[in-house]
Amino acid sequence: MSQIEQMEYTVMKKSGHFEVREYPDTPVVLAATGPEDDYREAFRRLYAYITGANRQEVRLEMTAPVLQTEKEGQEFLAFVVPAAQQQMVPVPEDDSLTLDLFPGGLYGSVEFHGLAGERSRQVHLKSLLDWLDDSDFDVTGAPEVL
Repeated sequence: MSQIEQMEYTVMKKSGHFEVREYPDTPVVLAATGPEDDYREAFRRLYAYITGANRQEVRLEMTAPVLQTEKEGQEFLAFVVPAAQQQMVPVPEDDSLTLDLFPGGLYGSVEFHGLAGERSRQVHLKSLLDWLDDSDFDVTGAPEVL
């Protein structure tokens, strides 16, 4: 069984389940979610893209994580393009999918297991923000679920 490619990053600081990671700018493919499109439907569209529903008709390797992000008030699932295709990203056939760039920079991270329900996310986010504050990092952006 092959290993799933992980989004590239460098750990800048670590303590227990907490990390500060530096990510490079990384190409992603976005699928809108929300009232009109649920997560399952968005993932189905991304899966079709990965398995060849793109103008180049190439299959892409699965990567992790599939990001949950927000842009201009709209929620998205984002597939991280594998390193092998990042110089020439295949164009989606599905017009509802868009190519974008995950902005590089420093990101705080907390590892936890189980479902990322709203209550669980809020508890872990608070513990991460407390750790970042204690570690003298200034938080400047909105949380991302990776």
